[in-house]
Amino acid sequence: MTRGQEALLIDAGDAPSDAKTVVVPLDLSQFALPVLSANAQEVAAHEEVLLQLDKSSGGKTVWRQSQPV
Repeated sequence: MTRGQEALLIDAGDAPSDAKTVVVPLDLSQFALPVLSANAQEVAAHEEVLLQLDKSSGGKTVWRQSQPV
């Protein structure tokens, strides 16, 4: 993992083995979330990060492989 992705992991060892998980369904259709497009500075910063990833991975950046040509 890179760039702090390990912070996204949850340690399953902390939960007691007899704990029950309750899943409550939630209707999210009531929310209208705005889509904010990146400005030129943000696009350039993103491109720089991709270039750094390309360099460190030897050109094997998954993001670039999944983009249409």
